[in-house]
Order: sequence, then structure tokens, then C-alpha cells
Amino acid sequence: MERLSACPICGHVGFYTWLRTKDFTVSKEEFDIVCCEQCGLKFTNPRPAETQIGQYYESKEYISHHDEKQGIVPFIYKWVREHITLKQKRRWVEKQLTHKGKLLDVGCGTGHFLFHMHKHGWDVSGVEPSLEASRKVRDSGIPVYERLEQLINNTKFDAITMWHVLEHIHHLNEDLQKLKDLLNNGGWLFIAVPNIESYDAHFYGTFWAALDVPRHLYHFSPAHMKQLLQKHGLHLQEIQGMPLDAYYISLLSSEYRSGKKQWAEAIYRGTLSNLHALKNKNYSSLVYIVNKVN
Repeated sequence: MERLSACPICGHVGFYTWLRTKDFTVSKEEFDIVCCEQCGLKFTNPRPAETQIGQYYESKEYISHHDEKQGIVPFIYKWVREHITLKQKRRWVEKQLTHKGKLLDVGCGTGHFLFHMHKHGWDVSGVEPSLEASRKVRDSGIPVYERLEQLINNTKFDAITMWHVLEHIHHLNEDLQKLKDLLNNGGWLFIAVPNIESYDAHFYGTFWAALDVPRHLYHFSPAHMKQLLQKHGLHLQEIQGMPLDAYYISLLSSEYRSGKKQWAEAIYRGTLSNLHALKNKNYSSLVYIVNKVN
């Protein structure tokens, strides 16, 4: 385990234990989430080192790394992904870019977004540390790299996407700077992360599935994302909500709390979360659409 001695965003060295929660998916171990006394960022501390974290992804329940899981939840997840979320992600990208250029998907997993964008005319590449997860992408001939460092001084991209990836990255500031360097001037960065200020986060507390310790190293609010992007000279242009995430997260959270998936509760709480977000924009997950300007 490694322990951070300073806040990853503001550098302050004082923080307190905000809550202790459990890895409900893989190890069943408990982990502390601390809160920075200065900026309020919440982050998992201590956390597995980069060389240790791989074992916490070794579960068939981790759908983004495994397509073979069967059952009603994986079926619904995959159907929604194929028929709704992939199209919505492409619309967000193509709204900002009038031409179909080079796109890098960081944390591409099993490659569904890459395949979708390639099918619609984009020149795509991916980054994925898990060789098992990216096997199908590599077999298709789409370039996939294990680390961002392999891309430095290689090429530039018009769009870089990170769909629920930033919260997993150990070297937060270093990798965000690398992503900025990999963008063409005028290029766009799309970052989706869970929102610690959402209604479902407040309601489920220690059982909120999007805490996902220890795989999620940071637990961002919109204020912290804005502060982080500003720190790196990236210009936030727009924030979009991901309403469907509230239902999936509420379903998992209800299971963590009661030991059984509560479908009616998940629909109710997910709907309530989205209704709250109509007023305060605090959806369960948010997409930050960011521009690199000259």
C-alpha cells in the first residue's frame, strides 16, 4: 500500500478520514477515503500501489473488462451500451469536431467505443493496461498501447476520451499533462467521472457503488474537476450529465447495502437522483468537455 502525503489537486498536507468503506466487488477489504482540509477533495488513502492494483480488477463482475458475464444485469448493461450510450458519446464528440480525425480512447477496456467510432469513420487508437481486456481490440488491428508514455512524441490527436477512467489513474497530474500534450491545438478532451455530490451518492453513503474502492482513487465533485482542469490550463467548455448511470449505480448500491439487488428501489432512487439533477445539474456521473486552445 502507498499513502499520499499531500492532496493531489491543491498540494495541502492536512486531511482527515471522511469515511471507511468496503471493496464490495473483489477483495472485501476496507479502505479509508480522506478529505483535504483545504480544497475538500476526497481520495482513497492509503491505496494499493500501481504494481499492486491489478489484483483488485480480477473479477468477472467488472463488466468493462469482461464481456462473458451472463445474467440480467450484464444483459441490460450491454444492451444500453450498444443502443444508447455509445451513440450519445459519439454525438458529444462530433458536436465539437466538424471533421473525423484521430481519436484516442484512454482506458478502452474491451474496445466497444473504439469499434463504434472506427465504424463511423474515425482513425482510432486506445490505451489499456489490461492485456486480457484489450485482446479483442488488438486482434482487430486497432493500435492499443499499455501506457500513455508509449505515445509521447509519436502522434497528436484531435479528440481524447476517458469514460470513467480518470478516477483510476495513480499519477493524476502527470497523466493529465501528458493528455494535454497529446492533443492537437484546438483538440478536445472528454472526461466522464462519478459525481460525489449527486443525490444517489448522498443517499447511499458508504454503500454508494461509485466509490468503488480501491479501484477509484479520487472521488470528484464538479468544483474539484474545474480546479484540476484550470490547474493544467485546460478550458472547460461544457458539462453533460449521464442520467442512466444513476439507475445502474443505485442497483449496485442497493445490493451492497441489503445483500440483494432491489430493482424497484433502484428505479425510484435513480429517478429521484435525475429529478434533483434537473435543478442542480449534479447527475450521478458527469462528462466534462474540455478544449485545448493555443
